[in-house]
Amino acid sequence: MINNQDKLVKLIEKERAVKLTKELIKFKTINPPGNERDCAEFIADNMRKLGLDVVLKEESKNRTNCVVTLKGSEQKPTLIYNGHIDVVPPGEGWSIDPFEGVVSNDKIHGRGASDMKSGIAAMMCAIEALVKADIKLRGNLIFTAVADEECLGPFGTDYLIREGLRGDMAIVGESTGLKIEIAERGILWTEITTIGRSAHGGRPWLGINAIYSMNKLITSLINYERQVLSKRTHPLVKSPTFNVGMIYGGEKINIVPNKCTIQLDRRLIPGESFESALKELNEIIEGLKKEDPNFQASIRVIGYANPYEISPNEPIVKAIERALISLNQQPELKGKDATTDGHILVNKAHIPTVIFGPGDESLAHTNYEYVEINKILIASKVYAIVALDLLG
Repeated sequence: MINNQDKLVKLIEKERAVKLTKELIKFKTINPPGNERDCAEFIADNMRKLGLDVVLKEESKNRTNCVVTLKGSEQKPTLIYNGHIDVVPPGEGWSIDPFEGVVSNDKIHGRGASDMKSGIAAMMCAIEALVKADIKLRGNLIFTAVADEECLGPFGTDYLIREGLRGDMAIVGESTGLKIEIAERGILWTEITTIGRSAHGGRPWLGINAIYSMNKLITSLINYERQVLSKRTHPLVKSPTFNVGMIYGGEKINIVPNKCTIQLDRRLIPGESFESALKELNEIIEGLKKEDPNFQASIRVIGYANPYEISPNEPIVKAIERALISLNQQPELKGKDATTDGHILVNKAHIPTVIFGPGDESLAHTNYEYVEINKILIASKVYAIVALDLLG
């Protein structure tokens, strides 16, 4: 006799997974500006064909989220599948059209292939299998294909949480290479501006060069990372880091610049918070002011996401481990050094959340991004088996 799990696994087909991933890649959901509506409607149309409850929700025009509900007989517990449909700009240097979804050597290539159109496709295939197998679930399964993750999610997962989305456990289908990620670093994004005094380039002694002031600050940040941040460790993620991602200053070659600005990316490990990281930045600046009375700087917070970790004994973690073992895969726990919408689900909605998906995080945001087709199939089978395990 074929059991329910065997039925599910057989219904998840390579041809369907490839087709969905390719179709999703073709939507140019570049964020900013996002424009996720067409992609969200494509997902909604596919889910409506299964007879499911589908709602499109948006807080801002064309920043569309698709919420799909497969209702259980008791409507509890609730498992959330979460994934984002926006992507970063493709950039230059591709050898293919990044929005074509080219299949080669058992891989699908293109922007979003790993991050994370393949994760969305895998979740869709899992839901299709659950419906076609006619398996009656006890709890609810909610699938959220969201906008705006690449800009910290105010129009996506954060919006849905503010609108009342709740669950008992969640899987974010971001790229993990089929590893089970139970911790995540956070982010503090700031804009720091040093203030100087303009003067003629031939008489620089009459001015205060804001770029030189910024040089002192950047040097202090590098030293602080080496001497302090690198000593803070966590078993699942890398130590905290700084990255100066942008810098601009000056008006003309023969003018002493009176302003210089950087945008700084500070990554946080579990146990830290954006407030503590911001306090440290202010202390570094105050130290430079004491050393040099001409040093002036201001900080503006652009955005933040606090880190998180969950227990390896959470039911959602154990269910994914069991599913992998049943598919002859070895479970491996780790953490994510980047940031996902998982932080919103955990920190704002208090939903135990695992990050698990088919993509390779080392390929995300590159100009040679791809995903292995076999991993899409395994991820999809895991999603389906976990739903059967926890809701069935």
